[in-house]
Amino acid sequence: MSEKRRPWMKFYPADWRADPQLRGCSMAARGFWMELLCLAHEADPYGYVLVSGKVPSLRDLAIQAGIDAKKAAKLVSELTQNGVLSVAENGAVYSRRMVRDFAKAKLDQEFGRGGGNPNIVGGVNPTVKGGDNAQRPEAISHKPEQQQPGDALERVMELLEANGADVRWAAAPSHLRKWADAGYDFERHVWPVLSERVAVMKAGGKPLPRSLKYFDDAIAERFADKPMPKVGAAAASAPDPRAPESDAKALQRLRLHAAGEWHEASWGPPPGSPGCLIPAHILERKDAA
Repeated sequence: MSEKRRPWMKFYPADWRADPQLRGCSMAARGFWMELLCLAHEADPYGYVLVSGKVPSLRDLAIQAGIDAKKAAKLVSELTQNGVLSVAENGAVYSRRMVRDFAKAKLDQEFGRGGGNPNIVGGVNPTVKGGDNAQRPEAISHKPEQQQPGDALERVMELLEANGADVRWAAAPSHLRKWADAGYDFERHVWPVLSERVAVMKAGGKPLPRSLKYFDDAIAERFADKPMPKVGAAAASAPDPRAPESDAKALQRLRLHAAGEWHEASWGPPPGSPGCLIPAHILERKDAA
């Protein structure tokens, strides 16, 4: 079956219902978003809302959903304000989750055909519990000793998106492959550079890059065991970018953890684990469950 013919798509009901951004939307907006996801599932590139291969107007979206253009505009605005949808440079609406999942699957397929890359996966074809990594829900913790190419890509995506970056994810899999082919180890060379640079840029109020190419030189220097260049006084005191911005955010994460959801790549170690970033006074609250 060709990639353009996809009679079904992955859907995680628990993630859909637990998504705090989606839960902040009306039932009408959620239903409209599902219509857009169906369009995105049929599109090429995958995950982008297109009609006949073109970026649709609000009128086009309204026709597809069976509503008037005024209502469509209101729902698009609601989904945008709640951070549910993203918009590409060409104006196309896209689903971050669908784009990530598709990129992960493609990357896992590429490495799988070649027997895996030890610089990314931590060993050739290691045993992984839980089945196909490319299909794992986002809430599952990532274990470095079992790192798969798709998981490495998702960690990069979650780190940058959680800090406001609008990255061109279509090119991300090939760029991660380029790093692996250069011999870079994800845990020793790639991840430290990304997390350090993101923390420094966020602390300094600088916009994050849209391309992973921005990190090439720093990762190459780390690989060559050269001293990392100083990128500002904020580096020593930069806060962990995964820490919640407020007590309200911390409490929201704690309640999601109680419901069985936790995004370790974006939020750090879960409650009860060393290094948890949820403040102690929030962990002690009795209304957190």
